[in-house]
Amino acid sequence: MSGCVTGLIGQNGAGKSTTFKAILGLISTDGGNITILGKDRKDFT
Repeated sequence: MSGCVTGLIGQNGAGKSTTFKAILGLISTDGGNITILGKDRKDFT
């Protein structure tokens, strides 16, 4: 993944900031799991 650049684009109110807040654990999700490269988000420190 070295050198990889990823972006998230969308219209106003589409949930971009909410998505990042959920990934960072700043807000809880109503259901489902967040995984990064196959690992649960909670496994990262």
